Amino acid sequence: MQDDEGTQFHDATTNGACLGKDHRSWDETISAISCFLRNSFHESISSSPYHAVFGMDMITHASSYPLLLSLNLLNEPFSLSKDDRMQLCRRNLRHRIREPHERNRRQNDLRSRPQTFQNFSAKLSPMFINARVREKSGNYYYILENLQGKFDGTYHAKDIRP
Repeated sequence: MQDDEGTQFHDATTNGACLGKDHRSWDETISAISCFLRNSFHESISSSPYHAVFGMDMITHASSYPLLLSLNLLNEPFSLSKDDRMQLCRRNLRHRIREPHERNRRQNDLRSRPQTFQNFSAKLSPMFINARVREKSGNYYYILENLQGKFDGTYHAKDIRP
């Protein structure tokens, strides 16, 4: 499951191409589909998932080994150990994944309005206060006092909890 809708469409199109017209035989082509998904280029990480995990491109068929060996592509001399290369690769991936996240965060921050609360916010106050009914004022209104006998206000009956 990709975040990018274009990538989802591309993956779905490729899956459909691998399956052909008869989708009941999906289990026969599952290896081709999974190979495609592991090797497809992801823009967010600027590499394929296989390359991101293992640090090299995936060899899809054994007949490719003699050619790669003759071209000396399998035994590339590196000055860094494999652990160091993988650590650099993961650091690079974190950076590449963080960039779109920050870009989306900045865009979403533009949409939200900053809220500041000054002095008092009823939203943050307690739902109910302890009070006694001082007197009834009309059909549905009551004048309340706190437990010390101080005037608390006039409240509608729907706002009073027994």
